[in-house]
Amino acid sequence: VMKRKIFNTPVITPLITALFAFLMKVTGWTVVGERPTHLRKFVAVVAPHTSNWDAVIVLMTSFALKLDAHWMAKHTLFRFPFGGFMRWLGAVPVHRSLNGDVTEAIARQFAQSESMVIGISPEGTRSTVTQWRTGFWYIAQRAKVPIVLFFIDGEHKRCGFLEEFISSGDVDTDLELIKKKYKNIKGIRH
Repeated sequence: VMKRKIFNTPVITPLITALFAFLMKVTGWTVVGERPTHLRKFVAVVAPHTSNWDAVIVLMTSFALKLDAHWMAKHTLFRFPFGGFMRWLGAVPVHRSLNGDVTEAIARQFAQSESMVIGISPEGTRSTVTQWRTGFWYIAQRAKVPIVLFFIDGEHKRCGFLEEFISSGDVDTDLELIKKKYKNIKGIRH
């Protein structure tokens, strides 16, 4: 089970929270809206994903909202000496070649947890893509948890939660509806 006490680590958490608050202020980013406090478990769709800075923006927002969220990252980012710190920040290593296994593993984590949030970029990469990956949708379906839309608006330097998405039960229909929600939002590198 993914367990960590990111907001209960004495000394380190207040320092990182202060650092992220300072970075947000200096860089001009603002958090819009509030976290969905009525939900204890959900999959957060994080889009658009266009830059390495997206992870930093999401982390700053997580600390600003005191949201103990996990996020998926390619396994190569967990090499020594950064692996422990990445996990403490909530990163979950993913081997892209194990797509179905990852979906099942994360769904099991949801079943074993009282509360859990995981952020997933449907693009799966910072490069321009024509088709989103569907892992986030299948994880939410198998875990029976809602999907919540999170945005990174690089044009206006805003980020936050858009809304809770109610699934139709059809992956193709849902992907089209979700993409429409992000239609006018430009990433850091548009």
